Parts: sequence; structure tokens; C-alpha cells
Amino acid sequence: MSVHPLPQIAGLLLPADALAIVDMFRRFDRFRGDYDAAHLAAVSARFSGIMAGPLADAVISEALLVDGEIRLRSNGRFVCFNEGAPTASADEAALLNLIAAMQSADYTAAAEAAIQLEILQARALFSLAFRLGRRLLDAEIRFRPRSFRGAAVTARVAEPRPPRGAPHLSLVEGCGR
Repeated sequence: MSVHPLPQIAGLLLPADALAIVDMFRRFDRFRGDYDAAHLAAVSARFSGIMAGPLADAVISEALLVDGEIRLRSNGRFVCFNEGAPTASADEAALLNLIAAMQSADYTAAAEAAIQLEILQARALFSLAFRLGRRLLDAEIRFRPRSFRGAAVTARVAEPRPPRGAPHLSLVEGCGR
């Protein structure tokens, strides 16, 4: 019998519950890209199979609020992997760690996760993540703080999109005098 070490990626694989949460945020990202309500319907269908209908609706509602706050505070720089990817980006791992920290009232870990997301004004995000964490606890989904690591990303997965309606500004060098 021979023993082979697991590849390094094995330490980054998400448990099923965490993958469901991350995939929900990935669907929200796709929804923000094309505003196709089918993405929200897919999230609803998936979570209705995981937990009772009213609880699934509550989890999705709280997650939408968290997603909106993250997009607002991070200026759209939140990096998502493709739906179904078994690993998490550094941003997705930080989000899971934030939810886990708020489930166990570990505010130091929550602050670390917010800093990793480059969100300095995080009071509202903490409140929303706390509410999402409580809903997940109601569904008997519990995460351990600081237990998620993101896969190394050498290049940005997606360029940040400017908010809709924002003026496009670019720097022009060498303007004539």
C-alpha cells in the first residue's frame, strides 16, 4: 500500500453547505450582470430543497442585503469564481469567514474578514452578516471562524464594472498647453 499526499487544492475545497452559500453569491453576481430574474429563481429553487420555504426565503433575503452592502463598500471589486467551482476566491473565503465570525460573535475575526475584503466602514456589513448568520443557524448551518481559505488568484477573474449610469472618466496624458 502506498500513501499519496492530497494535492494542495484539497485543503481549499468547500464543504457542501459553504459551497451552497458561495454559489448563491455567485448567482447574485450573475444577476447583477444581466438582471435576469432566472438567477434569483435558481437560488430560490436550490435553497427550497435545502431548507423549509419560509426559512429559505429569509436566508436569500438576508444574503441579498449582504451582497448589496459588499458591492457598495467594495466598489464592485468582489471577485467570484464560476458557479459550482469547488473552491472559493479569496473574497468568497473572506465572506464565509465573516459570516462564520458573526455566527459566533467573534468580532476580531469579523474585522479581519472585512479588512481582507478591503471594507473599512463595515458596521452595516457586520449587522447584515450577523442576521444572515442567525438565519443560517436556524437552518442548522454553522461555520467555524477563520476556517476558509481562498484559492490563490494570479490575475483578477473579472474587471470591476462601474456602477450603472456612472460617467466614464479616463486620464489623458500629454494635454497640449
